Amino acid sequence: MKAPYIEILVCLLFAHIIGDFLLQTSADVRNKHRISVLSKHAAIAGVVSYAVCGLWKMWPIPLAVFLGHFLVDYAKVRLRRKFREQEPCLFLVDQAVHLLTLLMITYGLVILYPSSARNIWWINAFGPWYPRILIFMGGFILTVRAGAMVMEMAVRPFLVQLKEGAGSPQKGLQNGGRFIGQLERAMIFLFVMAGHPSVIGFLIAAKSILRFGDVRDRENRMEAEYIIIGTLMSFLLGLLVAYGARLLMSMLG
Repeated sequence: MKAPYIEILVCLLFAHIIGDFLLQTSADVRNKHRISVLSKHAAIAGVVSYAVCGLWKMWPIPLAVFLGHFLVDYAKVRLRRKFREQEPCLFLVDQAVHLLTLLMITYGLVILYPSSARNIWWINAFGPWYPRILIFMGGFILTVRAGAMVMEMAVRPFLVQLKEGAGSPQKGLQNGGRFIGQLERAMIFLFVMAGHPSVIGFLIAAKSILRFGDVRDRENRMEAEYIIIGTLMSFLLGLLVAYGARLLMSMLG
């Protein structure tokens, strides 16, 4: 895949991240079974994609993104009713299908508009750093914002077991664990993008020392396992997104 493909794909991916994780409200997610709400969300994705790409002659961009986003999310809403217990897996599959859809749209645009595909207005205006900035910003948002959603869904079963085992609500700051997780993933993303992944080892050691006093008692074994599982999931997610972002940047040449 050569640079024009990658540049358009980067723009579409960034627009998708903005539409799904910044411009989509909690009310939109809850009411997406309503065609009006789903259509609004898909329309926002289409408009943002067209604006971010800056390929003004490629008028099919908003239409293609709208149709693709609408169909994928419509299928997800229907499947969610049957697979509520597999919500994290359903979320990942949904995002993978969105990625596949954007790949198909990218190839279609380049085939239909071979000459215009190299004339992204924003690159002509601001230089070749534009797609790299989008990759960095998109990766950061994906790591922090989307990562919080994934982690919340992933550790939910363990949290239920923890509460049932303790017999009472857990003590601590409200949403404290979620905020700590966001900071962890943000730090991991920045470390990897800066070319210093070894620093992550110090981050793990520091958190282990800080948490040791809370989990050293045998009666707190469930809490210890919950913390370890959540921490490792958070680190893994941050690493995957960061290295994916670096791969995209390397493909730009």
